[in-house]
Amino acid sequence: MARYKRYSVPAEAFKIDGPNVRPDGKHCTNMVTDQSLITLMWSGSDGVRIASFYEGCDPREFEPFYKSVLAVSDPLPIQQIIGQR
Repeated sequence: MARYKRYSVPAEAFKIDGPNVRPDGKHCTNMVTDQSLITLMWSGSDGVRIASFYEGCDPREFEPFYKSVLAVSDPLPIQQIIGQR
Protein backbone atom coordinates (compact mmCIF):
# COMPACT_ATOMS: atom_id res chain seq x y z
CA MET A 1 0.00 0.00 0.00
CA ALA A 2 2.95 2.32 0.52
CA ARG A 3 3.18 3.30 -3.13
CA TYR A 4 -0.37 4.75 -3.00
CA LYS A 5 0.25 6.89 0.08
CA ARG A 6 1.48 9.76 -2.08
CA TYR A 7 -2.14 10.18 -3.23
CA SER A 8 -3.42 10.50 0.32
CA VAL A 9 -4.67 13.54 2.20
CA PRO A 10 -5.04 14.13 5.93
CA ALA A 11 -8.30 12.62 7.19
CA GLU A 12 -9.69 16.04 8.10
CA ALA A 13 -9.24 17.19 4.48
CA PHE A 14 -10.93 14.11 2.96
CA LYS A 15 -14.40 14.58 1.48
CA ILE A 16 -16.49 11.50 0.79
CA ASP A 17 -18.53 13.39 -1.79
CA GLY A 18 -15.46 14.21 -3.88
CA PRO A 19 -13.99 10.92 -5.12
CA ASN A 20 -14.35 11.90 -8.78
CA VAL A 21 -10.74 12.91 -9.11
CA ARG A 22 -8.29 10.96 -11.22
CA PRO A 23 -5.19 9.45 -9.63
CA ASP A 24 -3.20 12.32 -11.13
CA GLY A 25 -5.40 14.86 -9.27
CA LYS A 26 -7.25 16.21 -12.32
CA HIS A 27 -11.02 16.07 -12.77
CA CYS A 28 -12.58 13.12 -14.62
CA THR A 29 -13.23 13.53 -18.31
CA ASN A 30 -15.15 10.26 -18.70
CA MET A 31 -17.29 9.01 -15.81
CA VAL A 32 -18.74 5.50 -15.68
CA THR A 33 -21.29 4.79 -12.95
CA ASP A 34 -21.65 1.78 -10.65
CA GLN A 35 -17.94 1.12 -10.25
CA SER A 36 -15.90 0.46 -7.13
CA LEU A 37 -14.73 3.17 -4.77
CA ILE A 38 -11.36 2.10 -3.42
CA THR A 39 -10.32 3.76 -0.17
CA LEU A 40 -7.01 3.15 1.58
CA MET A 41 -6.18 4.53 5.03
CA TRP A 42 -2.96 4.91 6.96
CA SER A 43 -2.60 5.69 10.64
CA GLY A 44 0.78 6.73 11.99
CA SER A 45 2.88 9.42 13.57
CA ASP A 46 1.73 11.85 10.86
CA GLY A 47 -1.94 11.19 11.73
CA VAL A 48 -4.59 9.46 9.66
CA ARG A 49 -4.28 9.79 5.89
CA ILE A 50 -6.78 8.66 3.25
CA ALA A 51 -6.46 7.94 -0.47
CA SER A 52 -9.63 7.25 -2.42
CA PHE A 53 -9.98 6.21 -6.04
CA TYR A 54 -13.20 5.77 -8.03
CA GLU A 55 -12.73 3.06 -10.61
CA GLY A 56 -15.29 4.73 -12.90
CA CYS A 57 -13.18 7.88 -13.34
CA ASP A 58 -11.53 7.67 -16.76
CA PRO A 59 -11.49 3.87 -16.52
CA ARG A 60 -9.76 3.11 -19.80
CA GLU A 61 -6.93 5.54 -19.21
CA PHE A 62 -6.27 4.35 -15.67
CA GLU A 63 -7.23 0.67 -15.96
CA PRO A 64 -3.76 -0.63 -15.03
CA PHE A 65 -3.65 1.72 -12.05
CA TYR A 66 -7.09 0.69 -10.75
CA LYS A 67 -6.26 -2.98 -11.22
CA SER A 68 -3.07 -2.55 -9.18
CA VAL A 69 -4.98 -0.83 -6.35
CA LEU A 70 -7.67 -3.52 -6.39
CA ALA A 71 -4.93 -6.15 -6.20
CA VAL A 72 -4.08 -4.68 -2.79
CA SER A 73 -7.63 -4.63 -1.45
CA ASP A 74 -9.31 -7.63 -3.13
CA PRO A 75 -7.47 -10.32 -1.11
CA LEU A 76 -8.55 -8.73 2.20
CA PRO A 77 -11.27 -10.71 3.99
CA ILE A 78 -13.66 -7.75 4.07
CA GLN A 79 -16.84 -9.82 4.29
CA GLN A 80 -15.40 -11.74 7.25
CA ILE A 81 -14.48 -8.47 8.94
CA ILE A 82 -17.84 -6.72 8.45
CA GLY A 83 -19.99 -9.84 8.46
CA GLN A 84 -21.52 -11.56 5.47
CA ARG A 85 -25.09 -10.84 4.51
